[in-house]
Amino acid sequence: MQHKIATKIVGFFSQRHLIEKDNEDWCVYFVETRIFSYAALLLIFFLLLPIASPIEIVVLLSSVLLIRRRSGGYHCKTEQGCFFFSLFIVALGLILAHFLEENYAIQFVLLLFSVCGIFTGPVNQPELHLSGEEYRENTRRLRVMTVLLACIAVIMVLMQMNFASYCVTGLLIAAISVVAGKFVQNRRYSQCS
Repeated sequence: MQHKIATKIVGFFSQRHLIEKDNEDWCVYFVETRIFSYAALLLIFFLLLPIASPIEIVVLLSSVLLIRRRSGGYHCKTEQGCFFFSLFIVALGLILAHFLEENYAIQFVLLLFSVCGIFTGPVNQPELHLSGEEYRENTRRLRVMTVLLACIAVIMVLMQMNFASYCVTGLLIAAISVVAGKFVQNRRYSQCS
């Protein structure tokens, strides 16, 4: 179904000569992945409403997604696996954030751990075909985003805002994903050699 929708969207732009014919296949793939990502994100949001408020879900998901966009990290083998794993991890993150709401000292420690974990990234994913310069620029942007989000989280913690724990937990999830992605990547390369 998403392939059919993606093909129609790309065909619409191709007929208006906004996409070149030799780029159509890549564009269809890109649109398919975006459709799945956004639909999965909306579904995760609505499935988690019984255990958290909308603002708590948005703060946590935003923290994770802003970092994951640049960091890479652990990836499941299938879209369905990705969806269920993400749902499970975000639900666990919301539960953890709820228990951390009044524990500001623990939030600071987790924030420090998270920043250190994210700074080990990004995970260099060969399938992205990044040049050395592109990889360095991606690393720089990842670190700037991490520092910015960490500063926001510190301000929230210092102001003892209840949502601070959701921002910190989002960063923690992203950090664990980066470290897991590095571990899996290292295991893959060690098995090949």
